Amino acid sequence: MAQSRSKNASRNIFFGLLNKIVTIIFPFIVRTVIIYTLGNEYVGLSSLFTSLLHVLNLSELGFRSAIVYAMYKPIAEKNSSKVNSLLNEFKVVYRIVGCVVLFAGFIMSFFLDRLVKGDCPPDVNLYILFWIYLFNTAISYFLFAYKSSLLMANQRRDIISTVEMVLSIIEYTIQIVLLVLLKNYYAYIIIVPIYTMANNIICAIEAKKICPNYIPDGRLSKDERKDLYSRTGAVLGHKIGATVINSADSIVISAFLGLSILGIYSNYYYIMSAVISIFTVVYTSVVPSIGNSIVTESKEKNYELFLKLNFVSAWLVGFCACCFMCLYQPFMKVWVGEKRMLSLTVVVWMVIYFYTWQIRAMGLHFKDAAGMWKQDFWKPYIGAVINVVTNIILVQKIGLIGALISTIIIFVFIYYPWETKVLFSELFKCSCRKYITDNLIYLVVTCFVTAICYFLCSIIGIGKPLFQLIVDIVICCVLFNVIFFIIFMKSKYIEEVKLMAFKAIGKK
Repeated sequence: MAQSRSKNASRNIFFGLLNKIVTIIFPFIVRTVIIYTLGNEYVGLSSLFTSLLHVLNLSELGFRSAIVYAMYKPIAEKNSSKVNSLLNEFKVVYRIVGCVVLFAGFIMSFFLDRLVKGDCPPDVNLYILFWIYLFNTAISYFLFAYKSSLLMANQRRDIISTVEMVLSIIEYTIQIVLLVLLKNYYAYIIIVPIYTMANNIICAIEAKKICPNYIPDGRLSKDERKDLYSRTGAVLGHKIGATVINSADSIVISAFLGLSILGIYSNYYYIMSAVISIFTVVYTSVVPSIGNSIVTESKEKNYELFLKLNFVSAWLVGFCACCFMCLYQPFMKVWVGEKRMLSLTVVVWMVIYFYTWQIRAMGLHFKDAAGMWKQDFWKPYIGAVINVVTNIILVQKIGLIGALISTIIIFVFIYYPWETKVLFSELFKCSCRKYITDNLIYLVVTCFVTAICYFLCSIIGIGKPLFQLIVDIVICCVLFNVIFFIIFMKSKYIEEVKLMAFKAIGKK
């Protein structure tokens, strides 16, 4: 069983990362073409509408997460009737969700002009664009989206990744050609819902091939439905919290600072979110395996697994934070030019924002794998309210930095302590002292090594920006990882990380 979990996780990670590379590089090219053919305002529009539609997606209520979690056990027990009942429930709920999204979008459309400070680009209609984005969001709920849950619950996320990768290459290639030839934002955006429909249909076909015996049929018992919707209600709060964190900043920046500032900020945020999306691929690929381990292994073994994975996560997060600190500005100078760059102070706060966000990730994914959404029910609601209020106040007082600080406050003083308490008191049932101590050590080491890397990058001056960027990349990649390894070389986790790496590439 452990070997099967490892094989599935490795396969999911490989294809997930391959897909993510495609969906990072191609959108990066598309964004670059938009910047130089249309302008920053259009990048800002894209960020604004993406954030608004994330808010509308709250109507899904986190139901997918609850359904996938509920499928783990009946699939392991080969209980087809239970899986079919869950699938049928998912199908009905998603049709309702699609209708709710359309209705909520219709209401939201009346307030669009208040969410953009200054003028909208003259050659686009704000409302037409919004309805295209809205149609793209709603149509997925009506076109077999529920069937992808079968692939997830069967630890075959690699199939979803492969389908997304192939279709994304086609989508982005067409968009780039249309932007270069027509320089028209409508032509670019109309391709998005076509991609969504194709993706859903093909994933549904693949799910039927892999799981032909599972069809949406039957009904859950009253108690089963009660438990499912109870979990869904708990997931809803966490979805609200995540959506506020990801979307509120863009909406507030657009409303108070304008589309041009949002466009520049979103270029920086795009790079950060691209890195985070790679982390997410790795984490979500191993969550089913973690969930299986939680069900079948002892608490002590799962606790050791968590500490080991947290060490790996902290190393990767620290390395990425160092790269952001040292490479953000040189990269932006090469990519978009000095006129489209933020100040170094904003960059520092973005690095802090990234670290405080991602250092919590492994704990969150263990909670998700264990289905622990009820235990910190009020956390996301409290965090969301405080985040929105502080966001609006601080953005008006200190500008762009205020949006970052408001979120950092939530991460450090509400989310991290609350999540840690729940994870250790409910799942591991042991003290969290070692975990907190380890994370403080990782933080100090990361700051120390990042300071060294930044100092070295700053004193090596090369005239050409591209060559400077290359040198800075080499310094960060080599120096950070060498020093981090030397500091922790006597840790027991180093050997275990080596074993994990060898198993992942198939060596004994």
